[in-house]
Amino acid sequence: MSAETNPYTPPSAPVDDVNGKRDPQAEKIRMEYIKHETSLKAVGILFYAYGALVMGGYGVLAKTTDLSWIRSAHSASAVLAILFVLISITYISFVGRGLRTLEPWTYRPTVAIAVIGLLGFPFLTLISAYVLWLVLSKKTRFVLSQEYAEIIAATPNVARPRRAFWELFLTAVGVIVLFCCVIAYYNPGR
Repeated sequence: MSAETNPYTPPSAPVDDVNGKRDPQAEKIRMEYIKHETSLKAVGILFYAYGALVMGGYGVLAKTTDLSWIRSAHSASAVLAILFVLISITYISFVGRGLRTLEPWTYRPTVAIAVIGLLGFPFLTLISAYVLWLVLSKKTRFVLSQEYAEIIAATPNVARPRRAFWELFLTAVGVIVLFCCVIAYYNPGR
């Protein structure tokens, strides 16, 4: 290697766009729908969180209560109820994963889950009403379409700006919930 060549020198060729093509129309469409896309992905996270909270709640319940009632005369119905909850939470988490990746098949299951969630008065009703409003809007059909998936693939450089406050707030809430679950699990009073 010669003395005048430095291997750490940045490249002199323009490296603006690795693909060599930029589609300003696709970027414009993506920026128009980016908030809606982010909201749908947030519903996916909400479904994940719901599944985790319910599973954690059942774990704490199993640890802190006497489960001898399962061996009673109604044990078959108790086991069926537990299986139903586990399958439901798995399904909700699966739909949440589909929403995080903007899969087109998630439209109807999300509507069904939100309609069932309307029965959970008062908080779940409010959240489910928002999810229904979000999913039944015109933008959702386009965001979950194959055409929009192609736009996302063509515009990997476009992203919604992150808000540090919300990331910090949600992290703090998650840590507090986790802390409360750990305290309930290791409650020395029981």
